Amino acid sequence: MEAVKPPAVTVAIPTHNRADLLREAIDSVLQQTFQDFELLVLDDASTDDTPMVVDSYTDPRIRSIRHSVNVGMKANWNRGVELADGEFIALLHDDDRWDPRFLERAMVMMKQNPELGFVYSAPAGMSGLSKRDRIYSPLDALDRLRKRNEVAEEAVLVRRAALTAVGRFRDRWPFSMDWDAWLRIAARHPVGFLAESLGYKGAGAEGQFTSRIEETPLAIARDRYGMLRTTIPELPLPDESRQRLLKGAMRSLAQAQLVAAWDWAARGHRKRARQEAKFAFEIDRRVALRAPLLVAATYLGLLLPPRLMRRLDRFRAAARRLLRPD
Repeated sequence: MEAVKPPAVTVAIPTHNRADLLREAIDSVLQQTFQDFELLVLDDASTDDTPMVVDSYTDPRIRSIRHSVNVGMKANWNRGVELADGEFIALLHDDDRWDPRFLERAMVMMKQNPELGFVYSAPAGMSGLSKRDRIYSPLDALDRLRKRNEVAEEAVLVRRAALTAVGRFRDRWPFSMDWDAWLRIAARHPVGFLAESLGYKGAGAEGQFTSRIEETPLAIARDRYGMLRTTIPELPLPDESRQRLLKGAMRSLAQAQLVAAWDWAARGHRKRARQEAKFAFEIDRRVALRAPLLVAATYLGLLLPPRLMRRLDRFRAAARRLLRPD
């Protein structure tokens, strides 16, 4: 009997109690112009109509994997990696969707550049990105990733062997689990960038994992700080390169904290804004010397009335480019 050829791509949709959003994500996969894929729907013990939604599809490429108990995000993501038959893996959140050309565009770049670890699409609305498709060397990719996680989690295609080689996803950093993986892969492989935004974030839902950030002061910031300070020193690079990346990462993170403080102040959360600004100095004590205008603007924002802050907030995109040197 002739062996069945495995699909080129495994698409994995981890889901939990998102029956009302899941169908749109599945449909966006089935509508791809590139059709050589399998689709794994990883149901993390949903208690809503998720099984009925998945069972309503008759496409033989769809496989449903249902956990009897809730195993959590990391285990569910890694289960998709374990079960994947494709050489490439694309994770799609259950409330996100793809442009119909995403897999085709990413696969063309992967096939033309077999050394790539992953390919990602430009996140919608993010500034400072290339206007054309690019191949970043490991050091160039790391220099970009130490500043921020610009890999759009809603549109990234990773080589399965590259992800498996670095140990898959780690849950020590729940808010930065994907960023941690991209850094570890980028230290070993060039990275592909598609200048076009080909993934779209969904509206989300009550109870979404990241919705807890307002209830947990500095949760994301401390998570990112811990991840960067742990992951970068572990990268297989010369000591000098690791030290340079880590210093740059702390500088960028401190500046991001000041921007976060401004954002909270604009929403009228003065206490939270002060916490964010204080943490910026814990990350980088020299941030006032590195970005004096940003520090001044942030602390001025803590003094202004919320109504005026909201008016000024209309200009924050331009202000960020002006005030952040890194």
